[in-house]
Amino acid sequence: MYDDLYITGGAELEGRSGVPGSLPETIYLMSLALMARGQHRLGGISSASEVADFQHILEKMGLIFGDTRRYFMDIDSRQIAPAALTFKDTYPLKGAFLLIFPLLHAFGQVAIYLPDTARKPWFMDEVLNLLNLFGVRARYSGGKLEAKCRYLKGAKVRLPPGEPILSAMAILAAALARGNSEISNISAGSEIFALCRALQKMGALVEIPGSGPLNITGVDALSPLEYQIAPDNRQLLLLFFAALLNESAITLQDVPQEAKELIISLASLIGAEVHAIAGDELFIDGHKFSLPATTFIECRYPEVTLPALILLGNRFCHQYRLVSTGLWPLRSELTILKRLNLQYTLEGNELLVRSTPLAPTELLPQTAAQAAWLILAACSAAGESVIYDGGLIDRRFSALDLTLNRLGAHIRRVKATEQDK
Repeated sequence: MYDDLYITGGAELEGRSGVPGSLPETIYLMSLALMARGQHRLGGISSASEVADFQHILEKMGLIFGDTRRYFMDIDSRQIAPAALTFKDTYPLKGAFLLIFPLLHAFGQVAIYLPDTARKPWFMDEVLNLLNLFGVRARYSGGKLEAKCRYLKGAKVRLPPGEPILSAMAILAAALARGNSEISNISAGSEIFALCRALQKMGALVEIPGSGPLNITGVDALSPLEYQIAPDNRQLLLLFFAALLNESAITLQDVPQEAKELIISLASLIGAEVHAIAGDELFIDGHKFSLPATTFIECRYPEVTLPALILLGNRFCHQYRLVSTGLWPLRSELTILKRLNLQYTLEGNELLVRSTPLAPTELLPQTAAQAAWLILAACSAAGESVIYDGGLIDRRFSALDLTLNRLGAHIRRVKATEQDK
């Protein structure tokens, strides 16, 4: 159960803020501690609750976590031990698959017990195929995945689209395998490239192409990792949209180049004013914003960008037209906007918004992304809104409410009880 959020809208935001590191990147790089015995340090880690869940998984295998002060994590992997693991919910479940190849390399076998024996996870066939390609004997039955091998063999792999975990698994396997591996169709997510860069720092022979397959030559041993994780692009986007929705001026700090290019490109498309200052900072002037009546967009992070554009269209245009192939997959999530009095019609890849004042309301989000953009909506609506289980954002967007409060928002966390529900 998560905290409820009570939000009083209408506050103007101002000030400077950075954001924590990416959750997927943090999880991926934590798994690297299994690939080199020694002492590792990660900086800029996400403070999302999933990190603690994944830490608990790693502790079962003998890893010792030392310094976990603000955004830093020390990991001692000198005493790795095999363990049969059981996982309880979705993200740690997927994250657990990152551990398969490192454990196979270290111990020659691994067993994972999945929580729901009645339903085979949809990605399991792809996992089994990947294991087979790298020379692993594996089977899945009755909620249990068992895998064994003498050693990992280099492989030529073509991945299915749309699942970064499989890309990460293939990269980890190739770095540990004997011989050369060629991996095609890897995910383009920033966390995948961070994983490749981190492996290079550990001594892995990873060739990162501008395009085409990823080539990796396995090595006998890797060195412990010290790495600074980049801020989360999605959270930077959320603060960008918060400034526009509240007609406010804020400065984003420690913005990586990829996120800077993403935000500047998006700002140019929708008529927002953004200035790069002091190297790694972006100044967003929400007072100077003129949204065009129609936006055609194909974007990264549609689960954040498209709902935010709909909210902007409702606020700043009498009638707003948004065209994107990313809309249809989000149609079920977008229905909750009608609870905020937002009037829209969705036909295929085109959504039409008719401007209406957002009404304060009580809402129950189903995903972390949904909780995040509902917070933005409530911050820009008049009156007080309640987002039940709003602390769900901590699973993906750690401390977003605290960051917004530092910039001037009015968000209160209230501990929920079963009786309240």
